[in-house]
Amino acid sequence: MPVESPPFTNRDMNCLTHALDRLIEHGGYLSLRCSHNWDVLHAIWQDARRAEISNYVPPKRLRCPAQSILGFEGEVRTTDECGDRRITPNGVVASAFLFFWIALAWRIGLFFRKGR
Repeated sequence: MPVESPPFTNRDMNCLTHALDRLIEHGGYLSLRCSHNWDVLHAIWQDARRAEISNYVPPKRLRCPAQSILGFEGEVRTTDECGDRRITPNGVVASAFLFFWIALAWRIGLFFRKGR
């Protein structure tokens, strides 16, 4: 039985916060690939037992890269059309920097949302 995903319309969410929420709730794996839109990494959650994926994406291309960092209204998909796009070394470094700050904000938000 797949892990259920509610229809998200949270403008404060992005691919990383979605994947981290799933990771702490269900376990599994966090996978990374190059974003379709920018030269940064895109986070995907994988169910370890069922080889299923869940990733949070915008329904259409975002207007600017800042939207992918600050959060956007998106949808959860259980498929991924990753293609063969490669990330640059600068994209890896930028992603590590962004992931740190996004994960820190996510953790603070989790404390206030769930008190843990």
